[in-house]
Amino acid sequence: MAQDITFLIVTYNSAKVVEGCLKLLPKDQRIIVLDNGSSDSTVEVVSRYSHVEIVRNSNIGYGKAANVGLSMATTPYAMLLNPDVRIDAQSVQVMLANIRKHPDIGMIGANTFHYENGQKIFQKQHAYNEQGLCYTGWIVGALMMFNMDALKKVGLFDENIFLFFEETDLCDRFQTAGYKLAICKQAEAEHEWGTSTTSSMRVLKIRAWHSAWSRSYYYRKHFGMTEAWKKFISKTLKNFLNIIKNLILMRKAKVIVSLYEIMGLFSFFLGIKAYKQDGTARIA
Repeated sequence: MAQDITFLIVTYNSAKVVEGCLKLLPKDQRIIVLDNGSSDSTVEVVSRYSHVEIVRNSNIGYGKAANVGLSMATTPYAMLLNPDVRIDAQSVQVMLANIRKHPDIGMIGANTFHYENGQKIFQKQHAYNEQGLCYTGWIVGALMMFNMDALKKVGLFDENIFLFFEETDLCDRFQTAGYKLAICKQAEAEHEWGTSTTSSMRVLKIRAWHSAWSRSYYYRKHFGMTEAWKKFISKTLKNFLNIIKNLILMRKAKVIVSLYEIMGLFSFFLGIKAYKQDGTARIA
């Protein structure tokens, strides 16, 4: 690969999965792990790999952490990975070959899958062309390869967002700037769904609040306040109905998640930002 690519991995309490990701990446390329204040042994696990750089942040969010790494990259291409993604060097080579060949592609993704009952289940059945590419409107944020020249023109992740919809926003901006997004059929990557961070009630609250807040922010930014209000009304009603149903069924955790989604929705429309003045995330 001749030092063509920088690998970036954003971690948060990812000790159980990050090693599986690191083991498969080529050691002759730059690898940077951006840790968002893990309280488990993530940093210790990564430290076993002497060729891997570690940047230790507070919990600044996915997009901000990714931006730190992208700003450090000096290679023509960069790949952003979740720690629960596993991709081998051959698949990386195929992606690189395609993004080099097609300079109008600003971002390329892999054909991601997970295992279910021992069977390989692909995330989506894409319509590939004769070159093994599927042009798409969105690439999952768990695995994104960037043409860095294109990224410099489009701009980095929106740092108003702590979590969720940051990749959707970036994909939209790439297309607005005239770049294509593509999925590469021959590049396969395993994505262990929902294992990039450990789960707890605190994490569920954070995810629920920011999912609702970020959705509202995204819709206002790209479609205007009217569409954002429509989403606000439909999501609020849906969450109230879910609360009633889950109270009857005595599902306490689901009631709490719905309450935090409602809080996130109202917070956005009350002008409350995803980050506090000291730079920490809300509900942190």
